[in-house]
Amino acid sequence: MERSREQRREILLVPIGRVLVEILEEIAVALRKAYRFHVRIGRSEEPDNEMYSDQRRQYNAASLLNLLAGRRRDNLAAVLGVVEGDMFAGDKSFVFGINLSGQRTGVIALARLRDEFYKKRSQRELFLRRAVTEAICQVGLAVGIPPCSQKKCVLLTTSTLWRMDEKGQSFCKFCQERMELKLHPGRAAAPESAPIGMETAGQGPEGEALVAPQMEEHKTRPEREDESQLSAEIIEPEGPPSAEEAALHTQNEEADEPLVADALKQEEV
Repeated sequence: MERSREQRREILLVPIGRVLVEILEEIAVALRKAYRFHVRIGRSEEPDNEMYSDQRRQYNAASLLNLLAGRRRDNLAAVLGVVEGDMFAGDKSFVFGINLSGQRTGVIALARLRDEFYKKRSQRELFLRRAVTEAICQVGLAVGIPPCSQKKCVLLTTSTLWRMDEKGQSFCKFCQERMELKLHPGRAAAPESAPIGMETAGQGPEGEALVAPQMEEHKTRPEREDESQLSAEIIEPEGPPSAEEAALHTQNEEADEPLVADALKQEEV
């Protein structure tokens, strides 16, 4: 019974504006592998003009999160928005992604993941890898898994591309256990104590109760300086990349949105 209920839970991937379908599909398959939930690519959300700053040429991340709030459902493990443009949050000059921890909602911005943004030669495979890495990270944080300080763990939060490229796309041992306890409690064992340097403090406002109680948090001294304080000085591009002239995701599906084909196995919801 518990397993059947787990199988009905899904992750909803929401394009904000126009996003290439192939990018969404790449992210969807990766999220399915990482979290072992079905992933749906939902209908697009069209952002209002107020959500975009012409002066900054960036979207307001808080506004995009509010836009996604209406897409949350009880059967959804998480809702992740994907926007092609650039994004800022609060006093941060930019963010690759942002989430409402515990409220199962996050959004990632693709513009700064492209080398063209920095007037460099396009590297498509590297771009897709970055998009997948940031998507897995933001979903994990959105469902309430604490950020990690292990440099190879996908839940390490980053504000520089070189750090993102350095980390992996999988969870470290301790974050894997936390993910299992949070999202698949029927199959998860209690995690061991976190090693020195592992940050376990949550972030953001408290959200909805999830299927498992939150674990006791262990606050430890981080191994390195918070790189978010340096982000504005490290990466300040000259301007956004040119728009891609290809097939764009603009279709409006009905509320019952189609299931993305999974590379691992096919299951009926």
